[in-house]
Amino acid sequence: MFYKFLFIVILCISNVTFANSVRIKAIIDDSIITSYDVEQRKKLSSSLLKHSNINMPDDLIEKNVFQEMIDDKIKIAEARKYNIIATPDEIESAKSRMAQLLKLGPNGYEDILKESGVSQDVLNEQIKADIIWSKFVMQVLRSYIKVQDSEVENFVEDKNSIGTYEYTLIPFILKNDNDSDRIKDVKNCDDFEKIATAYGEIGSGFKMNIIDSQMQETLHNITKNAPLLTPLETIELNGAKTILFICDKKLYTPTVSAEEKEKIKYIIFQNKLDAYSNKYFEKLKSSTIIDIKE
Repeated sequence: MFYKFLFIVILCISNVTFANSVRIKAIIDDSIITSYDVEQRKKLSSSLLKHSNINMPDDLIEKNVFQEMIDDKIKIAEARKYNIIATPDEIESAKSRMAQLLKLGPNGYEDILKESGVSQDVLNEQIKADIIWSKFVMQVLRSYIKVQDSEVENFVEDKNSIGTYEYTLIPFILKNDNDSDRIKDVKNCDDFEKIATAYGEIGSGFKMNIIDSQMQETLHNITKNAPLLTPLETIELNGAKTILFICDKKLYTPTVSAEEKEKIKYIIFQNKLDAYSNKYFEKLKSSTIIDIKE
């Protein structure tokens, strides 16, 4: 009996000590965030940032997670009005996907949790808020978004108006150090091709058309202030040192297929949905009673 009484006394003292060390950081309508909650999320975030080789001051991490937790409370409360929840299976599936994206290894989040000293519940709460808000956006907000055919057409016209060019590049294969002298007086693309074809050891005689590729911007900048037949840097092509010469450039207007238009429509829809959901949340947040405690 004595030991049982002693255990109860120790337990009560521990609870009082814990209660005195935990402070209420914020009250969001009928939900609270404590200093303990923030500290646990901060530890988890610190470990994840460390894993990603990202250095961030502790005070900034705490500020960010505190704001995230406030936002999460608001999002969950709004979704609850529509009976939207995150199931255990959805949480586990999301954790697996995120672990793969973060390249956490075969143990997933286990090593991160062990390193940070926090429980699965801390991680689950963070992921649950993301799932619930994503479901809310897709089930509720997306019905307000419409994309007209005219928007797709305008997108295509705007893209084409920027000017996409078709560049013709001819490879010049260097067999000897003086090979480049053979083409120094060439003035046009046709002459270059004749020489490249006549001297098999100099060039292959074929063109490479670059259309709407990652080289567009680079080639545009080169030809903007320089003449055609501008040599690019020497590269290895099929095991031989090769200089690519810009031979020709002409404006190119691609034909947009029905499939490509559907992709464009999806891009426009997602952009509008993202903008609408952000605006919706900011309005929701401004109407929420948030009491920040010092």
